[in-house]
Amino acid sequence: MTKRKQTTRDQYSPLQWAQLRLRVLAIAMREDKPLPSGDKKFLADALERIADGEDPEAVLGVKAKRGERKTANAQATAFRQQALLSFIAAVMCPPPDGYGYSLEKAIQCATEDSPGEADFGYSEDTVRNLATNNL
Repeated sequence: MTKRKQTTRDQYSPLQWAQLRLRVLAIAMREDKPLPSGDKKFLADALERIADGEDPEAVLGVKAKRGERKTANAQATAFRQQALLSFIAAVMCPPPDGYGYSLEKAIQCATEDSPGEADFGYSEDTVRNLATNNL
């Protein structure tokens, strides 16, 4: 029997946690499962506040802070950029840990379409900007 991984609140940002809570509530409602009284009260209060003209994102707790991304696509992009920067830093390390490449050579490796090379899907200019602004 496979144990299900326990989800804890500290694995998520407050925004992600609020999105997860709403997703779980939506699934439970769609499947006609009873909602805990706390969740019923939360939804009733939220709907009433929205009807009174308050911002739905703020009321439901899914309003992104300045610079915070909400979508999975944005999270995937941030992960891909972090992987790219890690790759560049790694190949710039001196041997034996890395290849000792210059920044220009590392950028070239990250943008080449050669078999076996890393492909991050960014142009050379974009990689150069990311590297010079973040490394």
